[in-house]
Amino acid sequence: MSALSAITELTFSWGTVRRENLTKLEELGIEYSLYSIKYDLICLCVVITYVEVSTVKSTPITLFHCVNENLSKDNRPFSPALLSTVKDCDDLLAKYENTGQKQHTSFVIQIKRRRNAMLPIARLPRELRDQVFNLSLPHRRVGRTGQYEDPLRKPTTLSFRYYLALFTLRQVSCCWDQDICTAPSFWTVMSYLFLTPFQELIWRRSGNMPLDAEVARGFHWLPQANLWSEEEIAYLERVMQRGVRELYILEVPIGEDPSPYITNIHHPRLSKLHIHCRRSFEFSSPLVAPQLTDIYLVRSSLPWDSMTRLRSLILRGSICPTLLQLVQALTASPSLEELQLAVPRDVPPTQLLQGDVTQRPLNMTCLTAVRLELVPCELTASLLDCLVASPYCRAWVEVDVMGYPHVPILCQQIGRLCRSLGDAGKELNPDLSINLTSIQVRMGDKAELAIQNHAWSEEEDDAGFSRGFQLAKLFLAEIEGPRFKESIKKAVLWSAVPRSPTDGIEILDHFFPKTCCLNISGYSVLPGLVRALAETEGGTGGFPQWHLQKLSELEIKLYDQTDTTYDGLMEIVIKRTQAAALPQST
Repeated sequence: MSALSAITELTFSWGTVRRENLTKLEELGIEYSLYSIKYDLICLCVVITYVEVSTVKSTPITLFHCVNENLSKDNRPFSPALLSTVKDCDDLLAKYENTGQKQHTSFVIQIKRRRNAMLPIARLPRELRDQVFNLSLPHRRVGRTGQYEDPLRKPTTLSFRYYLALFTLRQVSCCWDQDICTAPSFWTVMSYLFLTPFQELIWRRSGNMPLDAEVARGFHWLPQANLWSEEEIAYLERVMQRGVRELYILEVPIGEDPSPYITNIHHPRLSKLHIHCRRSFEFSSPLVAPQLTDIYLVRSSLPWDSMTRLRSLILRGSICPTLLQLVQALTASPSLEELQLAVPRDVPPTQLLQGDVTQRPLNMTCLTAVRLELVPCELTASLLDCLVASPYCRAWVEVDVMGYPHVPILCQQIGRLCRSLGDAGKELNPDLSINLTSIQVRMGDKAELAIQNHAWSEEEDDAGFSRGFQLAKLFLAEIEGPRFKESIKKAVLWSAVPRSPTDGIEILDHFFPKTCCLNISGYSVLPGLVRALAETEGGTGGFPQWHLQKLSELEIKLYDQTDTTYDGLMEIVIKRTQAAALPQST
């Protein structure tokens, strides 16, 4: 009989063993390693799938006695508890990396867990750590991103991105993973696009927390005219029974009535509501949601007495509200921060202005963003006439003034809405755009005026300015302040009319005389640009006068490059450079 060899190494992979047996192994000097760690991952591809991935067999720990003799001089089994500092863990991991062994063995996992347990964030109270996790996750968690990111042109939803970020956070450490999996507040984002197994996982882990739920169909090219299926209705009913904190309903089918899930039930915890209908739909019953702060309606309308204590009101493509309804809604929401209206223009002005509206100021001290897109001029002018917004309000107004007799007054009203723009804030970046039927003035991301009038002609008045540039001057005169005379790094001018470069540069010279860089583009702009930059008579002391005297950079982009010659422009640039005794402009 051959001699029996002693067992000196054992590796346990995906199993259990009694503690007394481990003690016996230690007494006999048999080295062992335990590897029984389980991960759950989620693969985010076209759809979400819940997958459990088992681990691979580990490597015996005896391999590491030679690389860390200081921790195991007595040749006893290694224990992570021997590591007392983060530096000890990093040193040991660095030595192990030099051995060329696999990086996912039980030894490495034990060391990394020990290291993570000694980090400062691991010593934070659970509630504070959860707040840190929550701040690292996306703020917007339901809805569409508006982007198509795969060949099938499947719209990406924010709920997918939220869980992708959550699962990335879970993979940092086992402790973080356990904290997140046992905290219901991280599992409140629900989407009908999730597969049933993952939906059930969310139902279990969210406990009784209110949900951030979305109802959306998977592909934008599927027949949207079909009514909601039985599965969609069952999903909606279950969501409403649980309660919602944020509700996003995209593409309500034509002929479908969403009232049973919106206005016919009580929403004690609903704070944000987004409804997107494929065809105009009016809710007849008021919405009962005492905590509602944000409303976003697309081609739908709620009773106006539902809109109280709001912070954000956005109506797009919906039924146009009257002035009385708007005033009532704003009066009921003194803390409103954002107002956006983009509504049909084919409503008679008399219908919009009907009702007894008290002509007293609407003091909206918190209102910092106003966007009015193609709202009828009568409604826009009447609203701005009584609206007193925050001194730091940003405004974007686009109007079609065809047939409206008081356009200059309207431009002044829009300017007064963002009057503080010229006094403080970020640097100004004026941007003027003019074509045959419209003019647009942008001031960075703070203010924008866009005026359309298809009846405009290009006949110029006695002052030499086209009608569009006259309106731009009225708008800029209202918001002009000390910052207009400061150095302007870059101004942009786009033109489709030969006279426009001359008028545009005169406006820039009047309001922004210290413009350093000018980017000009468009059609037939070169002759007008040469005239505008050339010296003119009538300067101080009889000396020639130059527009934009601080101009040092000139960028030109022409869309009609046939037979274009820059000789005339080069001559002007040379003369300006010689007159200023400065290096040649670029």
